[in-house]
Amino acid sequence: GLKQYKEAIKDLDKAIDLDPKNSHSWKDRGIAYLNELKYELAEMDFKKAYEIDGDKANFNHNIGEIFYCKKDYYYAIKHYLEALKIDPTKYGIYADMSFAKLKLGNYKNALDDLKRSETLFIKNNDKEFFSIFSNENLKKVLRIYELNNDLEKVEEILEFLNKNNKENETQLLLGILKFKKGEFYSAISNLLEVYEIDNQNKECILYLGKAKLALKDYENALIDFKKYREIDINDEVEKLIKTCEENLKET
Repeated sequence: GLKQYKEAIKDLDKAIDLDPKNSHSWKDRGIAYLNELKYELAEMDFKKAYEIDGDKANFNHNIGEIFYCKKDYYYAIKHYLEALKIDPTKYGIYADMSFAKLKLGNYKNALDDLKRSETLFIKNNDKEFFSIFSNENLKKVLRIYELNNDLEKVEEILEFLNKNNKENETQLLLGILKFKKGEFYSAISNLLEVYEIDNQNKECILYLGKAKLALKDYENALIDFKKYREIDINDEVEKLIKTCEENLKET
């Protein structure tokens, strides 16, 4: 949070006082300022770092990040491309450029950049590609694959998220994905984990009912749909309740 960045800035102030020629300290303080949305201070520190180390690729990348945070995505991409002209091996820049294109609605090109980022990363690293992203950025990666209908990659990311943090949201998304793939028992397993923590989660209850309906368990599907109706009114759920009731009459 902001407190964390304020503390980091204080520490970096001391580091810069002790060694004003260390470009990493200037760069790191610039990033901390950027996270505080202090764009002018961030830019001043990035410029100082560039004066010291002459790393123009890194400078353009950091300036691109300022424009991204300011929601000026075209200028962000302009600076990312400038950085890549100098050093085309920077996998992190391709990833950041994919996020800017995602914001602009250019999903196909966002995916192309993400794939380039992964290819470059795998060449020189033995870690999982997804491990380089914060949870916030990993959700952007997930969205890019989702919008390009790559369900296998979506599942891979969700499994990675689930393995590393067990968030309820991840379990829910995994359950919905398994349902869409026709893996109804696996879907129910993931969704029940969500339900145990949050038994008022409408989306969880809806997909639990849908998965049971797909398995022709009309009685338990009906219970889920009626539970949903206690929380909210939904035309789709009313139709599903009617479907269950009609099938139960026939049996």
